Amino acid sequence: MIALVVTGLLSLAMFPLLSPQLFSQPSRSLGHIVLVVIRSTPEYILAFVLRQLWGPSMLRPLSRWRSTMAGSSVT
Repeated sequence: MIALVVTGLLSLAMFPLLSPQLFSQPSRSLGHIVLVVIRSTPEYILAFVLRQLWGPSMLRPLSRWRSTMAGSSVT
């Protein structure tokens, strides 16, 4: 869901790239290509990139720690 919101915000922020009052024709063509790529990037690709950055590497140690804490008695 966060990836979808970020994609929408980036598209909204870059929408002025299509404005004829602000940019010339070559710049607008480049802006159009950038916007098409941003808007067509599906959520699962952004999720994949984020997973590669922060990965599931801590999931296993955290689950083991939680299972050992659940089995231990605190006095």
